[in-house]
Amino acid sequence: MLESTPITLGQIFSAHNAWGTLISLPLPPGAAYKLARYTKRLLREVEIIEEKRNALVYKITGKDKTEKVVIQPGTPGFDEFVTSFSALLAVPSELPPIEMKFQDLLTTIDNGKLCITAADCEKLEPFFLP
Repeated sequence: MLESTPITLGQIFSAHNAWGTLISLPLPPGAAYKLARYTKRLLREVEIIEEKRNALVYKITGKDKTEKVVIQPGTPGFDEFVTSFSALLAVPSELPPIEMKFQDLLTTIDNGKLCITAADCEKLEPFFLP
């Protein structure tokens, strides 16, 4: 089996909407089941990233977790947040690729006369076997 490049937390974070689009397509049962199971694992990773992002915001602002906090461009701590969150997103995930080739997925989508966007393809491809 060919080795694939590890999936980063950033790829997971930026692809979760594309995964939502993909699993909403009417696919054959075998493919749909495999994709649904994998998406559950991926969404758990997204939840963890969100938890870490929120913890980072509270740490940088020094606010209590009961307070609503937003870090926006130009506000104190924004640059620190961007640097720290970018470093988090660069970390390789332990999530392995799904046991399916991307070309096989595209063939399934084509055979069903379904469509996904080029942007979604770009975000989804790293999660599949080469």
